[in-house]
Amino acid sequence: MTIPHTTLRPITNIILIFLWFILGAICFKGSGEPYILLILGLGFGTFAGIMQLLAFKEAKSEFLHPNTMMEVREVLKKTSWGKKYIYFLWSANIILVAIALYLPKSSMYTILVGYFSLMFIRELITLKATYELADLGKT
Repeated sequence: MTIPHTTLRPITNIILIFLWFILGAICFKGSGEPYILLILGLGFGTFAGIMQLLAFKEAKSEFLHPNTMMEVREVLKKTSWGKKYIYFLWSANIILVAIALYLPKSSMYTILVGYFSLMFIRELITLKATYELADLGKT
């Protein structure tokens, strides 16, 4: 029996889904409701989640062995979709920050709306994969 790293477990994924949602809702209300960042964050998060799923499919059993977050990242970087995902995640966040700063009355809340919405939908999309990984580790 192999237990996946904490960041790849369903319970962590579920906690993060609720955390990102609550923080995102607070920031959304506190920032004057910047719909453009919410929509872009959800769109970018959807692509990020799909890329992460494809990376899991490429090397599912390899994700059972990492003991640290950096080792999880190394496994991601060994897959073609994982490499794309890492670059995409950084690029998407930079774009979200740039747009947030361009908006009138931007604040830290405004910047965080895009980030939290991206992370929320990404976690939601990858939830099933964490259960599959946990099941794989039981065999």
